[in-house]
Amino acid sequence: GTPQEAKAVPLLTELLAEDRGNEWCLLTLARCQIRLGKPGEARATLETAPPAIRQTGQAQLVFAELAFAENDPAAALNHLQTAERSGGSHPLLFNQLGRAYLLLKRWDDARSAFQKSIEAEPDNPAAFDGLARVHLECGEVDRAVEESLHAVGLIHFFPEAHYHLAVGLERLGKAPEAILAYETALGMGYRKKLIHCRLAELYRPIDPQKAAKHENILRNSRKRRVYRADINSRLPPAGSSNRPA
Repeated sequence: GTPQEAKAVPLLTELLAEDRGNEWCLLTLARCQIRLGKPGEARATLETAPPAIRQTGQAQLVFAELAFAENDPAAALNHLQTAERSGGSHPLLFNQLGRAYLLLKRWDDARSAFQKSIEAEPDNPAAFDGLARVHLECGEVDRAVEESLHAVGLIHFFPEAHYHLAVGLERLGKAPEAILAYETALGMGYRKKLIHCRLAELYRPIDPQKAAKHENILRNSRKRRVYRADINSRLPPAGSSNRPA
């Protein structure tokens, strides 16, 4: 969540207390709570909504977002299908359907959802990235690279798409291009541990010095985690005395 969303929560809560039927206020508050990592509070907010609001397509999209946050793609899919039956045809809805199908490993359904999204909005980078993920899962690597290139061509700051592009290029044996795509995703802060690992592997046969650099980053990261765990293990329980009995 962003600082702006954190600041919005108390204001939205106050407005909602004055008007429980304010659909925009209620759904916006729940979205902020989800993005701030507070799914329990978001669910409590949504459960206060009148039935007429809970059944709207917009509310079902927020319920789906909450289900994703709770790692329940099947529940997310149910809410998204309800939104679709209510007449929803927005690209965001199709992208979220594709996301749910991907998590449920329903590749053909995911492909269909992302294609519908592109039909509704042709310049839709998230849908092209979604198709790239489908193609990667199905072993259609050339098509995955093509869709990833389309996605990053539409919006450069799209770390997931650069990462999927790198995966496809690596599978095609195009190491220099894969390195560039991985480094782009890494520069955007995406999946740092995994990308350092892949870059170390790719650099090893062509530039051992750069490979060692990424290996050292991984090694130091592991040391920091062990050190923190060791520090935490030595902390006395809350309320206990440091003096011997």
